[in-house]
Amino acid sequence: MALSEAERDEDDLAYLLCKYMSEAYAKVTEIPRGNPIQPDIDVLEVRRHEDPPLVIGYEVKLLRYNKRYKAVSLEEFYKGVGQVHCYFQHGIDRAMLVFGIEGAPEDIASRTTQRIRTMCESFKSTFGAYIKYIGIQFLHWNGVGTVMLDTNQSYAVCSYDDPRYKKESVLKKQFKWSKNWFETMKAKQAKA
Repeated sequence: MALSEAERDEDDLAYLLCKYMSEAYAKVTEIPRGNPIQPDIDVLEVRRHEDPPLVIGYEVKLLRYNKRYKAVSLEEFYKGVGQVHCYFQHGIDRAMLVFGIEGAPEDIASRTTQRIRTMCESFKSTFGAYIKYIGIQFLHWNGVGTVMLDTNQSYAVCSYDDPRYKKESVLKKQFKWSKNWFETMKAKQAKA
């Protein structure tokens, strides 16, 4: 039995995202340990098999349908765009905003994703060269993702001392993350 729409939250979406990663960490709050970061990183993926190793930060947002206004609120999407821009100071090579839509009829969800796709096209000219390090993806509850803004380029972390130090800390696993989050989410999914 799946979770009802009222029970699903951003953590459920983040858990779904993590299922496709070989090395993922949730709720990263310090890089390195003892050095709090803001904003925190919802999901941190390390791809050690790449040369050089790649560190990707994911901000996960759930956009909810408002029955009164018959629309999906984009407030969390806009917050997420701002948050992923801050990830690079934490030693992240690429930043991804992953969003899901909850409770919206299919036609309204489709219009919302089209609206976001249009915004993503305008981001390319608005944010200039910086946007090439940021990706935006819509993640369906069935696990299928739709890329809105693609990235395959990495930020030049090695050019800046503090981000380079933080990336090295991540690669040495010297950071604070919620170690019990995966077990908590697994238990929540099992109950559903």
